Amino acid sequence: MPGSSAISARRSRAALQRPRVSDLRIRQAQASRPRGPLGLRRLLQPATDPSFQRATEGDRRALALGRELQQSSILSVRSIGRRLVRATGAVLQRKERRWRRAQTELETRPRRRSRAPSSVLLGLCVAILTVASGLGCQARNGDGSDAGVSCACAGIPACDAGTTGRCARHTDCESRACLPDGTCASVADVAYVEAAAPDTTSCTKATPCGHISTALTTGKLTIKLHGTIDENVTVDRGRIVTLLGDPGAALTQRTGGRPVVLATGTGTKLSIYDVTIADAGPSSIGVVMPSSSFPSVALVRVTIRNNPGGGISAAGGLLTIAQSSISSNLGGGITLLESSRFDIVDSVFFANGSLSSATGAITIAVDAVDGNRLEFNTFYDNIAQSGVGAAIQCSAGIFVARNNILYGNGTLASPQQIGGSCGHAYSIVLPGVLPAGPGNKAADPRLINPEAGDFHLGAGSPAIGASDPRSDLCGAAAIDFDGVPRAKPVAIGAFQPR
Repeated sequence: MPGSSAISARRSRAALQRPRVSDLRIRQAQASRPRGPLGLRRLLQPATDPSFQRATEGDRRALALGRELQQSSILSVRSIGRRLVRATGAVLQRKERRWRRAQTELETRPRRRSRAPSSVLLGLCVAILTVASGLGCQARNGDGSDAGVSCACAGIPACDAGTTGRCARHTDCESRACLPDGTCASVADVAYVEAAAPDTTSCTKATPCGHISTALTTGKLTIKLHGTIDENVTVDRGRIVTLLGDPGAALTQRTGGRPVVLATGTGTKLSIYDVTIADAGPSSIGVVMPSSSFPSVALVRVTIRNNPGGGISAAGGLLTIAQSSISSNLGGGITLLESSRFDIVDSVFFANGSLSSATGAITIAVDAVDGNRLEFNTFYDNIAQSGVGAAIQCSAGIFVARNNILYGNGTLASPQQIGGSCGHAYSIVLPGVLPAGPGNKAADPRLINPEAGDFHLGAGSPAIGASDPRSDLCGAAAIDFDGVPRAKPVAIGAFQPR
């Protein structure tokens, strides 16, 4: 019929100007049901159930369109992506506002720092040092337990258990730079970068420079950031540098086409603390580690948000992440490929991916090597193209991800939380197929208010005390997302119960 394609396009656009059907059903179920098995079954009812048939015609059109987009053999993935972007402007803006509020809740929530009783200070100090160095701790007793074992791993300096620390925040130091080990940096050892500052070559506290590239020319190992810095940051040729952020410090690259942060070169070590990497330009990725070399990147209390090309892409090197949030990256949260290695703990992944993206929260397709870790993380409301695990898509030999919460990811038409050949243990996975493995549960984790960015565990959560009893709590896993020390029995996910 003449004009039928135009009518179809208008109908498709109208149908897409609505929230995801999975979002709609979750909200309806939360508003109408008590928590518990009965309410959960109601949430997971199939589309043939009469209660679902009472959904509006617009909801059914949205579901039908989602299936069409996933199953079409005519449209390419790229054209699907362009179609979705054009058609969903209004709903994306609404979801962006919602997730920005959620992200603000995460970013502004106070986190405990190193001022702690001497009984837990040792674990906290070593945890920070472990993340910074990219090393893991495998200290064990002969019977495999860790009772009474210190986390002072070989090659990692341990703090004196009686130490109280010289600083807990940047304002405690004359240099305004509190280092990860709890000591104040010397003013002379820090290069200072401030948004919109003139590019002086000295980058001193009194006369900061305006770009990180200028600060790198000073040769100083510590760079202090203030404000939002708009540039492509490249750290290469074996440089060792630490970026420390003041509250609200951010990196962006709005012109697009290049990553916000590029780490390359064997021997390069980049550590970033308390910085947001966000709002990159068209097709840009937040952090890139290319395959041509083996750099080391550590991200601690970092926010990776709203980068169209994806949050992080690594094809080589060692990526260490702790106490960080990865959210609203249209191209997916993290993609790990080829020879890259990873240690990702205590972090939250939410609202990443799209119906055309090959990555939802995280895709792992790496060589099978020992030492990789994906543990004590929370995944919520991530999506990906059909056939891909919306939370975790993983192929890495016999690797096993442990102690993670995977909840509410995927869509109603494709509720696949996981994919690939990796194992999963002591994890909560709902909805979708529960993977084989010890300690896995298909249960509502009772997150307090995930829609508003509160991923803490509510009373009676099945995640409480349900992690692997042999979990390694040394290194970064010694504390949770908020900086609260972990003590056995430990909860599954990024947060310990309050």
